[in-house]
Amino acid sequence: MLKFLREQKGVAAVVAALALPVMLGVAALVVDVGNLYFNKAQLSAASDAAVFAAAQELPQNPVQADAVARNYAGINGKTGDAVNVTISTDKKTITVNVNRTVPLFFAPIFDQNSSNVSEKATAQISIAASVPWIVPFVLPKTQAFDYT
Repeated sequence: MLKFLREQKGVAAVVAALALPVMLGVAALVVDVGNLYFNKAQLSAASDAAVFAAAQELPQNPVQADAVARNYAGINGKTGDAVNVTISTDKKTITVNVNRTVPLFFAPIFDQNSSNVSEKATAQISIAASVPWIVPFVLPKTQAFDYT
């Protein structure tokens, strides 16, 4: 029996068989978490675009700001994203919250079929008082760009 314990033939196969489930579990975790981070980055871009586009309509037209925010969130997001737009009572701050249910690939093994991902962006119309050398300027709003 002592000779059997000193024998090293086949040890690599045993170690590989024991390590394989752990490596597959880590790979599955990496795929699912990577997919969640990818969707969070998409939602961040969608909420940022929506809030920046909608802030241009404030404080004059908050109804149009809401419509613009929803439109830009839809253009930059995916079908089925839930968009929640909040405009402050003074009509100078707008917040866009975009939510998405993301299906998971390997987590259904653990009874988790999907996960909710959300991202929020806020823009405020105000004077840049903290930087004294900034001079306010206005860019005219053009109807269409001519790239020729």
